[in-house]
Amino acid sequence: MTTRVSSRATAPLLTLALAQVLALTSASPANAQGRLTGATAASAGIIVEAVSFGRGMDQATAGNVESSIKSVSQWLIPVSAAVPLSETWAIDVGITVSHGQVKFESPPANITGNTVSLGGMSDVRVRLNGRLLDNLLLTIGGNAPTGSKELTNEETAALGVLAAPALGIYLPPVSLGPSGTAGLVYSRQIGDWGWAAGASYEMRGQFSPIAALAAGLPSPEFDPGSALHLSLGTEGVVGRNALGITLTTDMYTDERLMPGGAATAGSAATVQLGPTIGAEVQYKIAAESFRDLTVYVSELHRGSFDRDGSPVAGSSANYLYGGVRAVRPLSPQLDLTGNVDAWWHSGLSVDNSLVTSAATSGAATVGLSRRFGIYALEPFVRGRVGSLNSGVGTGQFTGITGGLTLAARF
Repeated sequence: MTTRVSSRATAPLLTLALAQVLALTSASPANAQGRLTGATAASAGIIVEAVSFGRGMDQATAGNVESSIKSVSQWLIPVSAAVPLSETWAIDVGITVSHGQVKFESPPANITGNTVSLGGMSDVRVRLNGRLLDNLLLTIGGNAPTGSKELTNEETAALGVLAAPALGIYLPPVSLGPSGTAGLVYSRQIGDWGWAAGASYEMRGQFSPIAALAAGLPSPEFDPGSALHLSLGTEGVVGRNALGITLTTDMYTDERLMPGGAATAGSAATVQLGPTIGAEVQYKIAAESFRDLTVYVSELHRGSFDRDGSPVAGSSANYLYGGVRAVRPLSPQLDLTGNVDAWWHSGLSVDNSLVTSAATSGAATVGLSRRFGIYALEPFVRGRVGSLNSGVGTGQFTGITGGLTLAARF
């Protein structure tokens, strides 16, 4: 048996465009009239990560299929490139190859063996951005569905663990399906503060199973609708330091849920995901010994979803993140990088899987950035610990991630 799936981007393209506009509007007027796109850049790397649940973490997926998870491991090879097309236009492309493996202490009844895996190539993601006017930025994004589109029961079981946001690992390579996003961001300088407001519209070819799992929906089979993303941000000087604030909201049209993969009109249900509302604050501290020292915190609220016009209890959630990011120069060509962060998820009581578990977690990352002319070599290692409550079981996890990235800018 196979399940047809797809995935939408975890972060709207508008957010990236908004961050770029804020950087421009907080610069001097002369710099703001310069190149929007910068130099050609390319990067490739390898990331290896592993998570252990000790004696096991109990969960129950759709249909009350119970299992106990022992460990998770994954490797990834991300590749990306950004190329300026003119003084004000640029295009960037990204793709990832990965392979993840989940080991069960007690596997689900619908799979054979204690180990399941999910791997392959992700979709090709393309984004074009440029300035239409001095204060108006256009972003157009597309997704070529080159990733996995059909999953076996074993691969679906692996996805249900690898996609858990509480673990803080990279997402598996399921396909986004053919989809596209177009957005506009308007920016304006008011005194020492840069302001930007934007809107983007997303047309989704197939609904994301990762988003479906995270929302606590009983099936990843969807006839998807569209999404509207809105953002408002500001960045300015506070004494010797800088403060940035971004507000976002996502709104969705009706979806058609096909329980158990049935595509008949009689079995389909109308589902509308609740709006998500987010806020992020970044405070950049001017410290002589650091190239970058930033304290950040963000909150995301996921509204409950409706099914056939009725709200579904236990389908809303809150996600709180915070941390400190630092870059300290050791020499003109060598930087020490570090990050300490923590996150808290309320969990969704509508489901008892790992993806919707309540979680309290923390992580610490240490890395280096060594520049060789146009090249930069960036190794890092990250450790994390946390506790989870799936609704049918509680447990702790520990994880470690290591990676190496080679980047070039010319």
